[in-house]
Amino acid sequence: MRVHEFRSYINSFMVFAFFLAFNLLTNDLGLLKNVSKAAAVAGTILIAITLLLGPLSRFFPGHFRHDLIYRKPLGIAGFFFAAVHVVVAFFNSYNADIYYIFSESNPNFLPAVYGTVAFLILIALALTSTASAIKNMGFRKWKMLQRTGYIALALIMLHFATLGGGYFLKTNTGKTLLALGIIAIAAKILVLLLDIPKKHSKEEIKHLTKE
Repeated sequence: MRVHEFRSYINSFMVFAFFLAFNLLTNDLGLLKNVSKAAAVAGTILIAITLLLGPLSRFFPGHFRHDLIYRKPLGIAGFFFAAVHVVVAFFNSYNADIYYIFSESNPNFLPAVYGTVAFLILIALALTSTASAIKNMGFRKWKMLQRTGYIALALIMLHFATLGGGYFLKTNTGKTLLALGIIAIAAKILVLLLDIPKKHSKEEIKHLTKE
């Protein structure tokens, strides 16, 4: 494991640990539910930052192009915490009843759909994050697939916005996550509209395809 990867994973865990400690000190939901909530928040933050680094490296290449090496480990960590949230919610909140989750009797049916589709996209991105996968797909096709991460982030925002009647967005954490997600998506749209070129693609390709 490279130094920047180790540093990214440690920092990612610290983000999760912070929100877990905060939840445990401010509510009495129980350990598993608090783990699920903290993992959801940490995962969303890490995914949003991962996606935001791309546009930032085009707007401010002198400051952020060297930070692109952190995108892969941060994205993997974000996926891991998203998976923790999904697994805990599936077994603890829904008792592994998949039929109920996707039935009209579930008051959170739409949030479940948004979250499921987002998680499936994240699975595809995680499975194709290896150097061999990038080489087999070709960098251009792989990059197009990676852009679906913004769709996943938008679906995550919808998941939060509709969950429990939108109660989460009434909290400061929810508002912060929504703002971060909107900034990441808006920045990508602005990059595409302005057609800002990436002057460091060769460096990124070399780094990502290095075994």
